[in-house]
Amino acid sequence: MSRRITLKQLNVFVETAMNKSITIAAEKCYITQPSASKAILQLEEALQKVLFERGAGKEISLTYEGELLFVEAKSILDRVSELIKDKENITGKIVIGASVTICDYVLPKILPQFQKLFPKINIRIERVLSDRIRYYVENAVCDIGLVEGRVISRELEQTLWKEDRIEIICAKNHELAKKDKVSLEEVLVGQNWVLWHHDMGTRDIYIQTKGREKLTQSFGFGAEDLGNGLLKFSEVAWDNQESITRASTNYISSSIVFDSAEAIKNYVANSNFLASLSKTMLDNTLCNDIKILNVEGGYQTRDFYILKHKQRFFSQASDVFLDWISNYNL
Repeated sequence: MSRRITLKQLNVFVETAMNKSITIAAEKCYITQPSASKAILQLEEALQKVLFERGAGKEISLTYEGELLFVEAKSILDRVSELIKDKENITGKIVIGASVTICDYVLPKILPQFQKLFPKINIRIERVLSDRIRYYVENAVCDIGLVEGRVISRELEQTLWKEDRIEIICAKNHELAKKDKVSLEEVLVGQNWVLWHHDMGTRDIYIQTKGREKLTQSFGFGAEDLGNGLLKFSEVAWDNQESITRASTNYISSSIVFDSAEAIKNYVANSNFLASLSKTMLDNTLCNDIKILNVEGGYQTRDFYILKHKQRFFSQASDVFLDWISNYNL
């Protein structure tokens, strides 16, 4: 199966080769070191060749195949740079509707790169919930929408952009933090939970497990706030015929709800409460007092989507941004 090679991968490769360091390459490409390492690995997998070999210390050098690719990659990037210069005079304004996670944790990392390429394009971000973004894009309040999960709309084209993962976290000194793996019962029964506000996307905890062969069981623990500090988790199972069977209902204590991921992380770090947050929100976490639990049975992913109107005319600035972000490999 063929794999797509991106300009980001080639750029990371060239910077790594020139600086003989993935760390320096990551800094020059405005990405994290793990993202740079991932880009190199994806490039090697796509080409089915080893491009670097490690020498003494942390210094790395090109293999023979890497040297051949370096010449071609540098030539490609130089040609792209010339094309970009022709686009530097593109002007315009883009209004982007972005859901909370994307606005707070994704766009601040990647938009500086876009603005470096297209300095004369002005961008305004509307930070709202996904359903409001749907309304904004449908009614031309926003040119483009970036949302967590699909929305229901016949007017909008929805393009899959990025996969995110839902994690369960606790404080480093929590009793569950000492275990390599924890069961579903351990994270649900008898535990205190700090939750998102009811409008937030990760309020519900979903855990997927794979069964025999083609049979996939999905367990959804839907949170229903009953008031008085009591939270009801209704366990729902889907069989391979997509029939729904409802299993046990657990009642666990929960006395606090936030609408801020940072508040949730700080609260968890200083309490015996558990919480469910997306990996994107945790990637930038500097707090050393939080642990991501390894829950037996798997985890749930959610997808980020790009929204645009099917019928509306797009400005050159919007077209350029759509093309850039659609091909941006996070």
